[in-house]
Amino acid sequence: TDSHWGNFPSAAIAWQATNESFFKPFKNTISNLKVRFSAGKTGNSEILPYQSLSLLTVYSCPTGSGPTTNAGYAPARVANPDLKWETTTQFDGGIDLGLFNDRINLVIDAYSKKTTDLLLDGQLPYTSGFASAYQNYGSVENKGLEIGLNTENIKGKFTWNTNVVFSL
Repeated sequence: TDSHWGNFPSAAIAWQATNESFFKPFKNTISNLKVRFSAGKTGNSEILPYQSLSLLTVYSCPTGSGPTTNAGYAPARVANPDLKWETTTQFDGGIDLGLFNDRINLVIDAYSKKTTDLLLDGQLPYTSGFASAYQNYGSVENKGLEIGLNTENIKGKFTWNTNVVFSL
């Protein structure tokens, strides 16, 4: 297959609700409200170049009973024309909330990330004559939620800030 190239689109959008005119009556209480979302794909080809192609290497072969040898070529790596990009698809969403002139800030983020077609050097059957070859194997998935709370408890000559982070 022709897997030399890949398309990896992405997009992000955010809405700063506190910039809207209808939000002005709440500005004393809610000083910041932002909603964010992003989605996209990335590709990984972080293996040495030409790993999908077969490779010939020089071997020295003895000839006859004397000390002379002849050079010969033999396959050193098996080709994998179906090798393709490792692809990660990720979705992120979040809310930023600031209260009381940003004295209290709450950030909530959720994400889902899935990587497919992992590029791994997989073992081959011994009968193939090769030990291994790069192949696309399996997938890995990560999901999470992060919540951060930052408060300015005392502001002045003596300052007291509190930061609490929760991650799942």
